[in-house]
Amino acid sequence: MNDLKTTGGLAWMRDTIWAQKRPMPLDVHFVVEKDLTRTDPPYSKGRILTLETAPGDPGVAFVAGDAIVTGSKGESWPIARAIFDATYAPTPGGRAGADGTFVKKPLPVLAVQINEPFSVTASWGKLVGKPGDWLVQYDDTAQDFGIVAAHIFEQTYERLIPTPALQARMETLRGQHAKALGLNTYEPRAILSLIVGIQAP
Repeated sequence: MNDLKTTGGLAWMRDTIWAQKRPMPLDVHFVVEKDLTRTDPPYSKGRILTLETAPGDPGVAFVAGDAIVTGSKGESWPIARAIFDATYAPTPGGRAGADGTFVKKPLPVLAVQINEPFSVTASWGKLVGKPGDWLVQYDDTAQDFGIVAAHIFEQTYERLIPTPALQARMETLRGQHAKALGLNTYEPRAILSLIVGIQAP
């Protein structure tokens, strides 16, 4: 599924929806130097073993200053500090850059549920999905993806009704990617013919 990065991302996939993270408080710890050598789960000497970490993969790397986020089911994942600061906000009484609870800012993302085993390489490593898991695209350039288990997606995301603004954004994404592929106009069939589809884990 890594060919999505060169063929327009989820904007061209059937059944793609707009979704948004619910404002659920999440525990956040900012990495300090001593965390880089920790081996207590989910830590693994400078890496985090997430629910979607592929078998044999050493985990998602982090550096001092990054945020380690723990979800409602006890699952943990690291987020680069610059990305975290741009997409999360402290809850009332909290302070940016200090350990505590944070909520995701209301940022619409593209998401699609995949009904067979699949994998994708995100900016932090290879992730493996199970049938029913959701593939989420975090950026408009189709370079950054994540995988969310079905039950976690239902609890932590809400489906958005496509507003005129979101519809216009989708059309813009399709047009930009069609141009990048050298097409005179965006034609779903032409784009989809370039997408290999599901990549076996």
